[in-house]
Amino acid sequence: MEFLVRHALGMKGRSCACLVELQCGFGFRTLALDHYLNGQVALVATDESAALVEATRENCRRAGAAVKVLKGGAQD
Repeated sequence: MEFLVRHALGMKGRSCACLVELQCGFGFRTLALDHYLNGQVALVATDESAALVEATRENCRRAGAAVKVLKGGAQD
């Protein structure tokens, strides 16, 4: 997680910066990343499980996180 956050923070201020989190699960890392990035890097979270995608969407909604959550994986 620290590796990802460190590199994501290095993306701040770049035009068209976007970070895609694969296999987001229920959104634990997603919410932490959104907090650290503070809206300065677009964050997209994906998972292959429809149930986990819905859980992540709900967790992001409750936390006020502006994260796009999509169903899919690395092959999509």
